[in-house]
Amino acid sequence: MMIHMSKGSHTERVSWVFKTLKENIDKGLYSPGARFLSARDLSHRYELSYQTADRLLTELAKEGRLIRRPKSGTYVAGKALTYQGLQLLLPKRANEIGTFSHEMRRHLEPMLQAIDGYDLKVEAAQLHKLHDDMLPIMWMADRAAARCIAAGRRGILINEHPRVMIADLFDAVGLDNAVGGAIAADALVRMFGRRSKLMVLAGPKHDERSLARAHGFSARAGWATVIHAGGWLSSHGERWAARIAREEVDGLFCANDRLAEGVITWLQKQKRRVPAVIGFDNAPIAKRLGLSTVAIPWQSFAEEVRLMAERRLNDPGSPRRRVDLVPQLVVRKLAASE
Repeated sequence: MMIHMSKGSHTERVSWVFKTLKENIDKGLYSPGARFLSARDLSHRYELSYQTADRLLTELAKEGRLIRRPKSGTYVAGKALTYQGLQLLLPKRANEIGTFSHEMRRHLEPMLQAIDGYDLKVEAAQLHKLHDDMLPIMWMADRAAARCIAAGRRGILINEHPRVMIADLFDAVGLDNAVGGAIAADALVRMFGRRSKLMVLAGPKHDERSLARAHGFSARAGWATVIHAGGWLSSHGERWAARIAREEVDGLFCANDRLAEGVITWLQKQKRRVPAVIGFDNAPIAKRLGLSTVAIPWQSFAEEVRLMAERRLNDPGSPRRRVDLVPQLVVRKLAASE
């Protein structure tokens, strides 16, 4: 990626690049022993001449931050990082059977245990302890991820994408949420047609996953009403069920299965018509409700996390990797019910 430099004197620009490279190395954004940018890569990224880029690498090597090896390349100084095991860090509710987090754990834990030669430590807690010699694999472990960022530690994020500013630290396995929303829209449009009354019940207003799912739906059914529930829980869905009933929608897409549960439960208790509902995730509650849902391909998801972990264990300094899997529609019940 080329970084476009702001206008200024040549000396100021070169000084800024040199300072940035030093800070990135010192923060651990480049692992010890890992291959560093070549002079050609550096000149392209920061819009410098090849000679200037080569001089900066030489200066960083003189300061002990880099090692330059003729006919081989430039490497980050220090002993290459080695891992003794893995940490799977999950929220506390991963201990509760029937929750989405437990479903995540149920698929990931045996897959990671199958990696030969490395111990696996699973922590489902509100607070997590990071071990220096273990590779952290994190699902909804925000504080642990923040500590990794502060320490310049690498890790793997599950079902979410790292922000651009920290993308070099984390590998990530997630879903193409926009495609999932489009899949739900296509199913409801096929059922009711393009003049149907459709609605999207999204999750938190600023959650990237929720926004992507709603955007994907709207891209295929732009006339649909989109409302934000303010959260992911069943109780958030219940709060909007009365409006859904008043508007007599034909089809409803909920950004996760818990929201769908809240809407359906409230409507049934009030003996109101339940529209055709599609959820998202294929959490255990979807099976109990007989809910059609856009499903995480659990087996493929767990396998991808394992492959990513093996790659990071075998080559700690390798470039970060991000994989987005395509969800699948699981049809259980789509017809509206009185």
